[in-house]
Amino acid sequence: MKKRWLAALLSLCMTVTMVPVGAMAADIENDIAESPVNLTEIVPQDPSALDEQPVSSETTLLEESEPAEDEPKAEMVAEVEGKQYETLEAAIEAAQDGDKVELLQDVTLNTIITISNKSITFDMNGKTITYGATVEDAGAFIFSENSNVVICGNGKVTFNDSYMADDANSTGRMFEAENNAVLTIENGTFFGGLTCVLADGDSRVYIKDGSFSAYVNSDGRSWVLNRQDKSNSRFIVTGGIFENYDPSHSKTENPEENFCAEGYVTTSEENDGSTFYTVEAATAKTDSEYYATLAEAVQAVVSSKSKTGTVTLLKDAVGGGIGLFNAKDAVNVNLTIDFGGFTYTCDDPAVGSVGTESQGFHLEKGNTVTLKNGTIKVSPDSQNTSMLIQNYCDLTLENLDLYGSNITKYIISSNYGDTVLKNVNIDGTNNNIVAIDLMHWLNDSYKDQSPTIQILNDSSNTINGSIDVYCWGTDAAECQDKPTLTIYGGHYTVDPSAYLAAGYAAAASNKDGYVYQVVKASKAPAEVVPEAPKVENKLPDNASADDKELAASVSEKLNNLVVDEDIVKAAAGTVASQNEISTEQGKAELDKANIITDDSNVTIVVQPYLDVTLTNATSGEQKSFTADITPMYRTVATTNVDNIVVKGEATGSETVNAVVIGEPKELSINKTVEVTIPLPTDFVASGIDKLYIHHQKNGITYVYEGAEKGNALTFTNPHGFSLFTITSAAPQAKIGDINYATLQDAVNAVENNQTITLLANGSATVSREITFTITGDFKAEITADSGYKLTQNGNTYTITEKSTSGGASHPEAGSSSSSSDRYQIDKPSNVENGSIKVSDSKAQKGDTVTITVTPDEGYELDKLAVYDKDGDKLDLKDKGEGKFTFEMPKGDVEIEVSFAQIEDETVKANFADVAADAWYADAVQYVYENGMMSGTSETTFSPDVTTTRGMIVTILYRLEGSPDLSNENLGYPYADVDANAYYADAVYWARQNGIVSGMSAEQFAPNNAITREQMAAILYRYAQFKGYDVSAKADLSVYTDAANVGTYATDAMAWANGAQLIAGTSQATLTPAGNATRAQVATILMRFCENIAK
Repeated sequence: MKKRWLAALLSLCMTVTMVPVGAMAADIENDIAESPVNLTEIVPQDPSALDEQPVSSETTLLEESEPAEDEPKAEMVAEVEGKQYETLEAAIEAAQDGDKVELLQDVTLNTIITISNKSITFDMNGKTITYGATVEDAGAFIFSENSNVVICGNGKVTFNDSYMADDANSTGRMFEAENNAVLTIENGTFFGGLTCVLADGDSRVYIKDGSFSAYVNSDGRSWVLNRQDKSNSRFIVTGGIFENYDPSHSKTENPEENFCAEGYVTTSEENDGSTFYTVEAATAKTDSEYYATLAEAVQAVVSSKSKTGTVTLLKDAVGGGIGLFNAKDAVNVNLTIDFGGFTYTCDDPAVGSVGTESQGFHLEKGNTVTLKNGTIKVSPDSQNTSMLIQNYCDLTLENLDLYGSNITKYIISSNYGDTVLKNVNIDGTNNNIVAIDLMHWLNDSYKDQSPTIQILNDSSNTINGSIDVYCWGTDAAECQDKPTLTIYGGHYTVDPSAYLAAGYAAAASNKDGYVYQVVKASKAPAEVVPEAPKVENKLPDNASADDKELAASVSEKLNNLVVDEDIVKAAAGTVASQNEISTEQGKAELDKANIITDDSNVTIVVQPYLDVTLTNATSGEQKSFTADITPMYRTVATTNVDNIVVKGEATGSETVNAVVIGEPKELSINKTVEVTIPLPTDFVASGIDKLYIHHQKNGITYVYEGAEKGNALTFTNPHGFSLFTITSAAPQAKIGDINYATLQDAVNAVENNQTITLLANGSATVSREITFTITGDFKAEITADSGYKLTQNGNTYTITEKSTSGGASHPEAGSSSSSSDRYQIDKPSNVENGSIKVSDSKAQKGDTVTITVTPDEGYELDKLAVYDKDGDKLDLKDKGEGKFTFEMPKGDVEIEVSFAQIEDETVKANFADVAADAWYADAVQYVYENGMMSGTSETTFSPDVTTTRGMIVTILYRLEGSPDLSNENLGYPYADVDANAYYADAVYWARQNGIVSGMSAEQFAPNNAITREQMAAILYRYAQFKGYDVSAKADLSVYTDAANVGTYATDAMAWANGAQLIAGTSQATLTPAGNATRAQVATILMRFCENIAK
């Protein structure tokens, strides 16, 4: 491209009416120092298309920078490090390396300012520089001779009438960079005559943001940015808005050049006759190209000759649906979309077959697609995306979170092909969400193949929603070739039992909100078949006839008692998955019972049921009853799993086909459950509008409000099972949403600084140190038990232990003023090297008592024991943080406690190759004494030796306490991870928890030296797994090799650098692919533990 100079534009060019082309100046190839001549073929832009542009002196759109005559003229124009100057030229001349020049006033520049051999920041401070010109000179900036200048402060650079006069010595160039100069424009508004920036020589121009436009164009092209022909100059554009000029296809060069930095693209928008190009980070890339949208990148693969490629998402993005349509030549496509840890949000327009455009992804048959490593969700603003993924191809979903909106009923609907889910989580906000919809569509196009889905999830993955597997279409009821769903792991909200892989079982989930977990079963997993409740009426013999009649009626109804069936079944599934009774043992037990069997029809079954004992019934106007409810299970061997009849339980003509093996056991249920209790028809008296459930547990009576409908009472129970009383008696108090039968119950349960809301008049005695508040329009009588002092401040009560001398004096057990069955808790009066606190000085049998021990600095708990009145030691439960609990027996107890000095057990890392003053010496000592790393021998640490991937995950596994994986589903194996290798458990633990994903689905490369970016990525995911703060982010662009960081590790490396875990290998380099030495790893781990995991 030849240099173009702007000279002597006619004054009429500045008016609203444009001048003829012949009035423009001519094209030359002279240096800026040479005399300018007129240009030809330079066409001004339409003034109506510009927000601001020069016009004649009679019609000026730009504000003049000179003050009016009646205004005082500003004396100081610019400031450099606290010193002010009258001219901008003087300020820049005075600036030294590293200084900031700050503009204080709007200025008019009629001369050239040249900056050479200095690095400065030019803060425009929101001010305006207006270029003017004379016949001898004109305003311009030249950045030359190794200068490095940053322009910031959201200022504006433009020009006035004189700059466009026909005798003006103006060049049309706003900025020129030459001779190894570096110019960085961070922001601002730049309106040039012909060119905003010319790059020459070996200069580099970085444009990060700002608005750029030019008044005139040449040859029908806009010259906003121009790189001098045959120069080694470079533009690196990462932001900004350009009017009628596309920096990704700069037509100022021949051939066209892309001035956008790698990973950046332009998007365009038409407005008032102009096209505005915005530079932004690319959304996606293929192997060699970057794209503004994911859809564009996918289409590039579809349109390619091979129809094969990987699209990588580069940032969180929102876009329309993604479709592979056979009718649009999407056949035999082999497409992988790697979401790179980012989120793609599906908004409108959705995609789909004509008339059914309702999907986020629509993937038709004859293609192979993999979606992996990120999140796909539906935008809450989408009005059409009722299905996230509609699939007909061979599809793999790996390491993905799939999330639907309120209108998204289906997450995955597969009608053809084979689908595999590996480490996939599914959730959404639709109340009737269908997680998996697997359908064999019996029409002509799809009936030839029944679709399949395999779910290869592990214990960290969750799937929320129903599962539907079926045939659809003509003769669907007679469909013989039904779809196949096979589940190998994960947590579910619905029962997955019908779809389990061989050797797997549906057990109780330990995750909130999920009922079932698919686990690896024992060698002989049992089936689960629920049994009806077993009800026993134990009303006292001396009860009245009316009470007995009520008890008989209630007992009959309790045979239909229901506790959350899925939760009970899942809890039984845990037992069944661990069953060790073989069918051979079952057959032997059936033979003993004289039940005829053969080897093929014996099944071992776990039967969960409710053991219900009616203990009280009160007739009269306001009826009530009390039942002790306990979930139980028994194991049976049977020859007919569809109709189990246990020996001794047959009625009428039933044929016995089962026998109980062992004794029934209590079934552990640790989740909140919904309970429905049928009631006799006349149980609710007239005028009673509410029924309550009083639940006695651990010495406290909780009260639940029931919903009565159709002679059945339903309530939610979060506190396990024991005695339940159905009554119309309302609670007296509540804490938060939990009701209590009496104020005493609430006081016994209240925690420090909580508030009790009083619902009726009540009283309570407090026998522990506590502060609480009581609110409500009722009267509370609070007293302190003996040995305690009560202080009341308004509605706030503080109870403290009375100080005593010569030992505490307590009344005899059973003589408490609050209750005759409360027993004394004696604690030592003189404790050395620590202290002890007890939640109560007295307690009832069955109460939970809490002991808190606090060692002095340098000491630790040596002994803690509680003895009953017979001198027998009671069981203590360690609750952590110095708290222990025990269940109060019948009778007084005595506590013994002692503390011992902590011995310094620090293991010194005395390695011959780690000098005491080495930069990594402290780190080596830290990782060695904390068991994270050991020496390569007894005397060497080998600080300069590289660390392998297997070693790193092993270190994190140890840091996590080496969790037991013996009962975990480890998922599909890595081919290069020997099950007996020292790192095997660590690798699978890390994968289960999303910390690593391997080099591929089959390879982990445990013996490969770990790179610095891999180290960052693994630590980043581990920090996310632990819930640590990962908000720190560094600007990696300060490193010359930042572009070499893999897309999967960009966020991780920015975090690790920002959190000061991984520093640059020099001030200018990050070396992401460099191997991490043992010394570096030790240092990184120490910083991680001390600064991140604190």
